[in-house]
Amino acid sequence: EKAEAICYYITSSVSVQSNQSSEAYKTNYGNEAYAALILKKAACSGRCKAVTLLCDAAGLESQHINANQWTHQWNKVKIDDGSWIVIDAQIGYVGTRHPLD
Repeated sequence: EKAEAICYYITSSVSVQSNQSSEAYKTNYGNEAYAALILKKAACSGRCKAVTLLCDAAGLESQHINANQWTHQWNKVKIDDGSWIVIDAQIGYVGTRHPLD
């Protein structure tokens, strides 16, 4: 439930940063959690970093998939029963396997 709430919060409150260049990131921090949580506009990398911060605060273990790569990024989160779920806070996906995996 916590993981789903985190995904819903980021997906519903953060707009997508479509310009995903290094220059744009220097200007508006789109690849940082700050962009998602404060500026409310971020690329997938910024959303993943925000999910990681919120998971840490909620006591959930998470992994940032494709971190520091120029490809789509998402998170895996360990839930209460010990299994892992996938969270893609850009497209609002919660499940057991990412569509791009």
